[in-house]
Amino acid sequence: MAIIDEIKSAATLVHQIGNMDLYKKILEIQAQALDLMENNLRFKKENQALREELEISGKLVCEKDAYWSSTDDKKDGPFCTRCWDADRKLVRLHKLTGNQAYSKCPNCAANPIKLNPEMERKSTFVRNDYDPLA
Repeated sequence: MAIIDEIKSAATLVHQIGNMDLYKKILEIQAQALDLMENNLRFKKENQALREELEISGKLVCEKDAYWSSTDDKKDGPFCTRCWDADRKLVRLHKLTGNQAYSKCPNCAANPIKLNPEMERKSTFVRNDYDPLA
């Protein structure tokens, strides 16, 4: 904030001299400098967020309708494709309690995804008299 301190010093000197027009102009410049500093900080934060998003994107692999983060032979996931593609949120999928073969997103509640077909629960109830057209 050295520039703001310099502007304040100049404003104090001009005020002591008594040149009110110049004093007002320096105060306007000070306000503009503060706005520029706030914008700069906002842009730096946005830049950092975009860099982090880009880094995450580079590690994501889509497999079995879900995203997996892959780094150095380490696989993490599954993550919701809808949440990442639409909102850039990396949301971990949860297995359904009734059928462990399927996972569902707790954030967007997208349709369940069959990630583990080997864990699918088979129904033991067979109904032979069911006619869907009747």
